[in-house]
Amino acid sequence: MNIKTSWDFSSFYTSDNDTKIESDKIELTQATEKFASKWENRTDWLSDPKILKQILDEYEKYCSEYNTYGKPGIYIHLRTQQDSTDPNLKAIENQINELNQKLSNQIQFLGLRLAKVSPEIQQIFLNDPELKDYKQFLEKLFSQAKYTLSEAEEK
Repeated sequence: MNIKTSWDFSSFYTSDNDTKIESDKIELTQATEKFASKWENRTDWLSDPKILKQILDEYEKYCSEYNTYGKPGIYIHLRTQQDSTDPNLKAIENQINELNQKLSNQIQFLGLRLAKVSPEIQQIFLNDPELKDYKQFLEKLFSQAKYTLSEAEEK
C-alpha cells in the first residue's frame, strides 16, 4: 500500500520565499540584541539572587519565544527534512545557521559568566527559594563549569 503524505507548513509561512521569513529573522535579531544590551554589561546578576531571577526569567521567555533559531529555523529545518536536495533550501539553511551562530555568541555570556561564580555564591543561588525553579539548570551549569572556556575562547 502506498500512502501519500504531505506536510502542512501554512502555520509557518506560505512558501520558502515568503517575505515574513526575513521579517521574523529581523525580529529574532532585535530580541537577541535587546536581551544582550540589557544584561551583558551588568554584573549585579552574578551576586544578587533577585536580579539573577530577573535575568533567568527573561532568558526563559526569550528561549520559549525565539531560541536562537526562531520560527525561520524551525521551518527551514523541517523543509530540509522534507527535501534535502533543494539547493535553495540549503542556501536558506546556511543563512539561518550563520544567524544562529551570531545570535548564540551574543547571549552566551549568561551561561559562561554564571558558571564561573564562586562556590560560595553558587550555594547562595542554589539555596535561594526564589531560584527554586532554576535549581536544576544552575546545578548543571555549575557542575560543567570546569569544562567551560572563557568568553573569548568560546567566540
